[in-house]
Amino acid sequence: MRGWGVLRPETRKVVENIAGFFFLKSGREKADIICAGFRISEKLVATAAHCLWWRSARIDVTKLSFRLLSAPDREFRPLGIEETLEVDDERSLKDSDDFALLRIDTSDVQFNVSPGLFRDQLPYREYLLFPGFNIYNFLLTKADPIGDWTKSLRADKGRSCFRAEVNPSEGSRHCVLNACQTIEAMSGAPIFAFDFAKKTLFVGGMHLRAGLLDEDPQVRANRECGSSDAFNVGITLPRSVLNHVATAESR
Repeated sequence: MRGWGVLRPETRKVVENIAGFFFLKSGREKADIICAGFRISEKLVATAAHCLWWRSARIDVTKLSFRLLSAPDREFRPLGIEETLEVDDERSLKDSDDFALLRIDTSDVQFNVSPGLFRDQLPYREYLLFPGFNIYNFLLTKADPIGDWTKSLRADKGRSCFRAEVNPSEGSRHCVLNACQTIEAMSGAPIFAFDFAKKTLFVGGMHLRAGLLDEDPQVRANRECGSSDAFNVGITLPRSVLNHVATAESR
């Protein structure tokens, strides 16, 4: 992945207004970066459901902080969970259910989105964009999660960053298999694509995981997008998420 500056200013402006990352404080001046997330309205942020678990324990989401790329010094605290599938073990999550909506009031940062920014589809064989974060760079440089964490931002501009068409079945059309570069702490990141007709970016999916699964039979049975070390796995935006977008836009 390359430095954040590789993106065009107009692209960064759209991405930074939407995307951000979650931190969990582990000391007075230390914080672990947990996952990515993205605003779907001024008061709702989407992320992967498994991001609500940390080291096999359920996270109290009010202990998290969310930082937008467009306002990296601001700390937004979740007020609670708007929607997620309630499970006793994150291993039982299906890929299609691996999303969560958190109530986070980010209205202090203007939410400028164009109509149709959020969609339930992503094109095949066209370049995608993942806002990324190099957690190893963050840890090695002992980056300050309040001051200079954005130095570890990355973007994939590689030619392999597109949705692969791998014989999708009726039950897996929501699966987004891709060879984009991803790394830990990028679960929950929005997947951007480009609408060539309208000349605009849109969000059509969410990154979940690396394609290669461990040998845990419960995990393998519940990941309907399969296991492949050649691809990463995401999902197209669930209808439930889009319904929340529509509700927010109608207010």
